[in-house]
Amino acid sequence: AYKIDSIDTPFTDTNDEDGLYNDCRLVLGLGFTSKSAIHPNQVGAINTTFVPTADKIKWALRVEQANEQALQKGLGVFSLDGKMVDKPVIERAKKILIKAKRYNLI
Repeated sequence: AYKIDSIDTPFTDTNDEDGLYNDCRLVLGLGFTSKSAIHPNQVGAINTTFVPTADKIKWALRVEQANEQALQKGLGVFSLDGKMVDKPVIERAKKILIKAKRYNLI
């Protein structure tokens, strides 16, 4: 609601890469935007989980384009691929694109 990053606490077992990936996916699903690392070998798993994938970026670009078309028609809600798209979905797409631009992915 306040548009601030929520960073999860570190995963303390620096030798358990599978556990780290699982923990990253769990907290990503809970809405966290990143995770702290306590060892350099954890950075790869964290980045892999929290950096937007090519598919997410493609989806976000499609949402952005469809939103522009909907706004021109005076619509606040529209359908994309048979799914309703409203303000929270549009905001999620915007966040993905901001992050993708930050990491020079687009």
